[in-house]
Amino acid sequence: MKMAVPSGCSVQILTVADAVPVLQASEKSDEKAIVLVKAPITLRALIDQGIVIKEINVGNVGAGPGRKAVMRSTQLTKDEFDTLVGMSAKGIHIYFQMLPEAKSMELEKLKF
Repeated sequence: MKMAVPSGCSVQILTVADAVPVLQASEKSDEKAIVLVKAPITLRALIDQGIVIKEINVGNVGAGPGRKAVMRSTQLTKDEFDTLVGMSAKGIHIYFQMLPEAKSMELEKLKF
């Protein structure tokens, strides 16, 4: 992961507990942060700890037990989908986009 980071940027791999103070400090500065997580529940845990998240870009999520395709390269469980819907209901912009040049799809247009 660290080798893929552009020069001038830094990377930290943290637990939710360790990420909260780092992200709180980032919110108080001009510093921008990108948070990469494996599951929506991790984002919900950060939000529950007071971290402000304005938008979520869901990228490629592979197949697995209980997962259903909601887009070509995105499979989610019902709980993951419901977690995203719950965050969207709180005003967080959630969309699915695999690559920057690819067309995005709004969560509201998808069904589980």
